[in-house]
Amino acid sequence: MDEDELEEALEGGSVNQKMYDLAWTEANRIISLIRKQKFPLLHYSKDHKELLKA
Repeated sequence: MDEDELEEALEGGSVNQKMYDLAWTEANRIISLIRKQKFPLLHYSKDHKELLKA
């Protein structure tokens, strides 16, 4: 889900304000981890990519 889809979900009532705020908090947390190179899923994806090459 991207920013626009999240906005649409809030406006359309698919998510409430609390869920919307939580989504932004989590997105910002993940972005921060990625910038610090501490987001573990990226490391796993690199490992899996190497396995697929073999």
